[in-house]
Amino acid sequence: MITSYIKLAFRVLSKNPFFTGVSLFGISFTLAILMLLVSYLQSQFGDNHPLGKAKSIVYLRQLEQKQVDQDTSWIIDSVLVNGIWEKDSTMQTSENDSWTSQSGFGIDFLEKYYSGEKMTTSENFSIIQKYGSYDLFKNNRKIKVDAKHVDHHYFEIFNFELLEGRVLNEADITQTAHNVIITDEFALDYFGTKAGLTGQIVYLDYKDFVVQGVVKKAKINNDYIDGDLFLPLSYIDRNREKNGHFGPYAAVLLAKNGDTKATLKEIESITKTIPFLDPSESNGASFNFMKVHAMDNFQHNTLAFFYAKDPEESAGKFIYSLGLLILLFCGVPVLNLINLNISRVMDRSAEIGVRKAFGATSNQILGQILFENILLTLVGGIIGLMITTLLIFLINTNHWLDNIKLMFNFPFFVFSFIIALFFGVLSGFIPAYKISKSSVVKSLKNN
Repeated sequence: MITSYIKLAFRVLSKNPFFTGVSLFGISFTLAILMLLVSYLQSQFGDNHPLGKAKSIVYLRQLEQKQVDQDTSWIIDSVLVNGIWEKDSTMQTSENDSWTSQSGFGIDFLEKYYSGEKMTTSENFSIIQKYGSYDLFKNNRKIKVDAKHVDHHYFEIFNFELLEGRVLNEADITQTAHNVIITDEFALDYFGTKAGLTGQIVYLDYKDFVVQGVVKKAKINNDYIDGDLFLPLSYIDRNREKNGHFGPYAAVLLAKNGDTKATLKEIESITKTIPFLDPSESNGASFNFMKVHAMDNFQHNTLAFFYAKDPEESAGKFIYSLGLLILLFCGVPVLNLINLNISRVMDRSAEIGVRKAFGATSNQILGQILFENILLTLVGGIIGLMITTLLIFLINTNHWLDNIKLMFNFPFFVFSFIIALFFGVLSGFIPAYKISKSSVVKSLKNN
């Protein structure tokens, strides 16, 4: 029966090449855009190296402290009481932020309140200095690199793909070793090769650093992992931030059992118990409000699109915009295809009437028309997949998205197939249902 449906579908589609061509163009173009969107979302939000544990990661980005002053003011109004105007006064209290500071964390602050032994809902904790820029010189050429200063827990949370050697260990941190982990792209730029680099020297900050390992560069827009070099955290003089709440550091935690909500709740609870610094230690500010900007991986990645102080607001705006985009690229073409399909099936009303006269049921007619549309959509999906493959190749080769590398793998193929199937059913069901319910007499009479 399926073979008969396929033969019949191809015969019907070949009768009107113009209609088939217009439909295929609309389907393939729409599906190519949707597939490209799926590839981008999978690259940014999927469990890919080095974010294989993305669903369990919680980021501590910034510390915010305020000096909130309360202002009291009297509001005088007039009210009518028993026909006599009388004065009525009320006291109104408002809050004003007279001093606000927002920055990274001090290293002692993070270790004292949020480290592994302090948190009951996290199983790992890492402190990072995210922003370190160095100018290196090689063969009379300047190379600007982005360095991350990390501890040994960093590579336990972020599972970078190790190409050679090893990652930083606890001894590298405690002994302040001049060791470095480099990415494959930096290796190619600095050494001219990606292999055999363990033990080689990188001259950095007027010192020789020994390469201990080479990792694959992260192709994700995430400032915690997009470095070229990874240096021991102990290389930074931590005495500069002694006892301060603020500093140049950030942190990342790994939630137990992937329960990031519990970890975020515990962070908020701990923050409420932290004492404020004396004004003499905080440039004269009498802080009385403190907030740690913490978020899960999804909320963190949406900051690149919609920055907001509240990560839930940022994630909400992203989801809303994504839904609007999908509606634009899916809803409008579906409506157009529905109209085209209605015209096409109505032209076949005589054929449908004859089939019904010879005993075909409404469900059989519905199945046949729907099958034809799904087949057409799948052909358009294959064309769209080829277009998407070409676009992904061009985008990645020419670095049109800078540091982001679009994915093309088995999950992407599965998602693309589901999108094509859904698109076919959605655009074909209404016309198929309408023609399947038409009466035999009406179908034959109209033709």
